[in-house]
Amino acid sequence: MLDENEIEIIRKEIEREFPNDLALQQVHAARKILVKEAEKKGL
Repeated sequence: MLDENEIEIIRKEIEREFPNDLALQQVHAARKILVKEAEKKGL
């Protein structure tokens, strides 16, 4: 599981990519979180 700092970094990165679209921010943040968690587990 990612810690709060890692999630915050992802959130800020996504906000810069999609500044005016909350729905896209949420989808892309979820995708990036899942990818990072899978990488940590070696998947």
